[in-house]
Amino acid sequence: IMLVRLEEQQRFSGGIGSILNKNYKIGSVAGTVSDYFITSTISKARVVYFKNSQAAVNGLINKEIDVFVYDAPIVCYYAAMYQADKIVPVLSMGTEEYLAWAVRKGDTELLQGANAFLDSMQQQDLLEKEIKNWIPYLFR
Repeated sequence: IMLVRLEEQQRFSGGIGSILNKNYKIGSVAGTVSDYFITSTISKARVVYFKNSQAAVNGLINKEIDVFVYDAPIVCYYAAMYQADKIVPVLSMGTEEYLAWAVRKGDTELLQGANAFLDSMQQQDLLEKEIKNWIPYLFR
């Protein structure tokens, strides 16, 4: 999804379609799924690469780019963390990928600990609350 400045939210309300065949500066982190999506989908994209997602968010706040395209949970996290800087997510998905945690084969201690933590959070009805806390824009 996209992260944009609040005052320009309406311009990008159509999601990824809003930046197709336009001359916007699109922020990306090289080598990510978002980078691949931008370069393979948006012809003549003016991509500005950043070292990491935090640098791209700073670039958006400082008006070095018009839009930042990245994974939905991270975009929503940054939007929540930087509300005072008036950046917001555009919740229209450009793609859909299924992500998961991975544990090194044979690391049963870590696997059991992770599963026990998730089970405990679910049993205490805290898992959804934590997700809503850290990525609130996905639940509006």
